[in-house]
Amino acid sequence: MPKLVAPKGHKEVLKLSAIPGFHAVGGVVGLTLRVELRKSGVGFNARWELRRKVSGRRQVVGLGSFPEVSLQQARSKAHDVLNAAHEIGQSIRDVAPAVLRPAKSAVIASSAPTFSVVSVRL
Repeated sequence: MPKLVAPKGHKEVLKLSAIPGFHAVGGVVGLTLRVELRKSGVGFNARWELRRKVSGRRQVVGLGSFPEVSLQQARSKAHDVLNAAHEIGQSIRDVAPAVLRPAKSAVIASSAPTFSVVSVRL
């Protein structure tokens, strides 16, 4: 069972980002801030993770690094992944890539010129 904690604010998360370990931040069940010492030994790396246990196995999905991804964005992404997994009935690992990254075809289609644009150029 995941930790249930009171939702933390931005200032509290900033303080936690300097303490190595896994920190539950609340707001979404399973949302954690993972803080590790850098390989150089100076400073810390922090990233958002959504952690779930399904059928006795832990599933972890990365949501981005802190502070590039804010607390509010991390909660929103975690909520989207959990809702999609619940609707489809699949694990969060299976759903996360589709929810967190737009499909390549959609990106290409939005940047490709349409026939009417090309025909006007000619």
